Amino acid sequence: MSEDDRLEKAIDALSQDTSKMSSAARIRKLLPKIEAAIAAGHSRENIYEAMRKEGLPISSTGFVSALARARRNQGGKAKAPAPSPKPESAPPKESNPNPLTEPKGFEWNTKNHKPENLI
Repeated sequence: MSEDDRLEKAIDALSQDTSKMSSAARIRKLLPKIEAAIAAGHSRENIYEAMRKEGLPISSTGFVSALARARRNQGGKAKAPAPSPKPESAPPKESNPNPLTEPKGFEWNTKNHKPENLI
């Protein structure tokens, strides 16, 4: 067996040993199974509790955060929720918008501010 083969075997053994992996790495590794459980109707809270009982040392907020990062970093494999379709006929906009709902900001009124009126 060559040195490269032995090194490859050592790396393979490391990837199988999850006891030394970080919690985030475990979640990344288990992401397909976590997604399958969510698709089957299990809540994130139930999945977290099951993993915690099996020895995953992470808080619930840490689990949610690691899950979100794993989903974001998996290279587009996760399907984003489909955007909701827009209604075919939107109601017409008001021609005279309510001044109370308009965004506040500065508008220069040229009617009252002529160059000859400026000091």
